[in-house]
Amino acid sequence: MSDAGVGAAPSTALRAADATRRRRAFGRLATRNRLAVLAALMLAAAVLAALLAPWLPLADPDVVDTPNRLRPPLAAGHALGTDEFGRDLL
Repeated sequence: MSDAGVGAAPSTALRAADATRRRRAFGRLATRNRLAVLAALMLAAAVLAALLAPWLPLADPDVVDTPNRLRPPLAAGHALGTDEFGRDLL
């Protein structure tokens, strides 16, 4: 008796067909559930921001700048504004 077919690895064509089937299923899920796509994009943006954080040109948050205290968000040079001591909130 020969057991050559039992436990054999699937062929390349079967693996490619399975991968195509998975991609199509994911595409159908993405078109049906737009909230999931939005959540995935937001998660990807947060991960990207975390990875790029060391290279962002951010101001030192501990520098006291009293003339610029209590600036509103989007003020010049302060994207999230400043606190009561003039420290940058971003």
